Amino acid sequence: MPTAYVHLPHQVTYRREAFIRGFARLGFSVNECQPARPLEPDEVAVVWNKTGRSKQTVDMAKIGRGALIVAENGYRGRDSDGRQAYAMALDGHCGSGRWFAPEGDDSRLKRLQIDFQPFRPGEGKKLLIAGQRGIGSEAMRSPPNWAETLPHRSNLRGYTCNIRPHPGLHKDAAEPLLEQLEGVHSLLVWSSNCATEALIAGYPVYYDAPTIVTAGAAWPLRQFPHESFTEEARQAAFQRLSWAQWFVSEIESGEAARVLLDVHLGKLKSCNQGFGK
Repeated sequence: MPTAYVHLPHQVTYRREAFIRGFARLGFSVNECQPARPLEPDEVAVVWNKTGRSKQTVDMAKIGRGALIVAENGYRGRDSDGRQAYAMALDGHCGSGRWFAPEGDDSRLKRLQIDFQPFRPGEGKKLLIAGQRGIGSEAMRSPPNWAETLPHRSNLRGYTCNIRPHPGLHKDAAEPLLEQLEGVHSLLVWSSNCATEALIAGYPVYYDAPTIVTAGAAWPLRQFPHESFTEEARQAAFQRLSWAQWFVSEIESGEAARVLLDVHLGKLKSCNQGFGK
């Protein structure tokens, strides 16, 4: 019997137990620890983001070519019990991993019932920069003082830049995002989920990370300013996003892991090449 390693923080019990039950339903023997040996190709491990805490698990999956599922807080939506969705992808997070998203299938996106607002043309000379915490994988975490050094970029000259403190670091300092976006030309992020909410509200978004889960709707910062924000691109990006996250019931049933394992085994095609490994 292949083994599934659930190496998740213990604080959120229902989330961890949902993964345990889901893997058990798929026929795995479940261990709540880091693997001490390389994973076999038919084995799997799940970690929360990619940090120092998960390094051994990540290494053992890579060496043995087992499946590595990276989980984190979802991008949008809650289930009927008010529990948020959880992002899940192979090898990476926030768009850097691999997952299945059938082209043109908007069934999961419709379930999120997102009220998309019309695009607002980027006007004026004010930019809002989303402050970052600098956590995650080596490839995806923001450099030190990223937000503070951004106004000095050559393609941002002539614009006034305001920094939005990261709510995780400054819980009482940040006004609601949509209030801060009023009158702003664009939102600039490393890979913050602020991009998701801003795009829904119709604001142009540029990202500076190697990728972001809303890529296609958001544009690389090196291409600022860019005027080709389209509804077609936004819908396509959010369809992919909707398949990159799962609700607790889907994790507990095993469906979420099964789909990702089918990508790992080559039974399903990934919508993203990924670079998490």
